[in-house]
Amino acid sequence: MQALVCAMLLLTCICITMSTQAPQSAATSLLDKAHDALTAKEPGWKITNKESSGNRTTYRWEMAGLGKAEIHVFTTDSPNEAAAALQKRMNMVQVGPTAELKNLGDEAYIWKGPNHDTGIIRFRKGNFVIEVNATKSAIAEKFSAYAAEAMP
Repeated sequence: MQALVCAMLLLTCICITMSTQAPQSAATSLLDKAHDALTAKEPGWKITNKESSGNRTTYRWEMAGLGKAEIHVFTTDSPNEAAAALQKRMNMVQVGPTAELKNLGDEAYIWKGPNHDTGIIRFRKGNFVIEVNATKSAIAEKFSAYAAEAMP
């Protein structure tokens, strides 16, 4: 009986570990594809940081003299959870989006700083919520396109 309980606990731990690693690997794969497309079309962008925490995976890039950008990928269990997560992230900003974007996932929004010197784009596609922050809104739009193209 004790051996059966131990086996069940071990199996449960393995299942929990596998279920928490799967979303990160999907997000990492997505970000790796976006990075490959970016460096093929625009050499010079260098990854400065990669990190994962919970359901979020983040890559940061920099190009000397041009700017910085980061993509955060939040993985959820369903499109409905992704829609709720996007709404929650939108409510974190005191000012509403500058515009709604078409042809970028299931729903997408952009916040542009004064003179378009900064940009934030948040969009949802399937089970994923993607947030792109950049030092220029044009960079945010470009990185969002690479992320959207890399999505399943």
